[in-house]
Amino acid sequence: MDADGWDASDDLNKLVRSTGDRVSSRRWRLATIAASRDARRHHLPPQAADALSLAERLADGAVEAATVADAARVVAEGWRGTELVTLLRLGSFTGTVFINSCLVLVAVDADWPRRATWLREVIGNPFRWVRWEDDWLTPTVHTLAADAYARGQFDGLPILADAVEDAGCDNPELLAHLRGPGPHARGCWALDVILGKS
Repeated sequence: MDADGWDASDDLNKLVRSTGDRVSSRRWRLATIAASRDARRHHLPPQAADALSLAERLADGAVEAATVADAARVVAEGWRGTELVTLLRLGSFTGTVFINSCLVLVAVDADWPRRATWLREVIGNPFRWVRWEDDWLTPTVHTLAADAYARGQFDGLPILADAVEDAGCDNPELLAHLRGPGPHARGCWALDVILGKS
């Protein structure tokens, strides 16, 4: 697999295998949550949506695992989406967890290319290095990026792209991703680059 193959492939097994050990548990967790949330977007009860939001915050150390476990218990009591309960209770995430979650989601939404899109949204392209200069992290850039990430609202990313470009960034892949239609999710690789997350 190379950078172009990564961008073009919808073969989840091949994509996951090709990442090797270049992807953190945090990114696998966020990619899995994004794919799960998207597949169930039309029938995700509020308690499950809230639990997934907590699991996203857990990935960044903003909540304790026990809080997510409590939310998983509430989901289990009120809904039959058992794979989400399992997903919420996992401590460590890997590519295998991502694949297994996607296999379960086939019963809900068999759109495999869409799962690959979420994988690329969070992981980026592990075969293409993205240059980032600390000088580009102006107060405006930081505020816009941190706000989009914290709120999980990505409609302002084109404005962030303009601010990053005004700060001197000339990376076409980063700018195109920020200006692109998405989909975007918490863990967006471009926001992670800007905010220094891994």
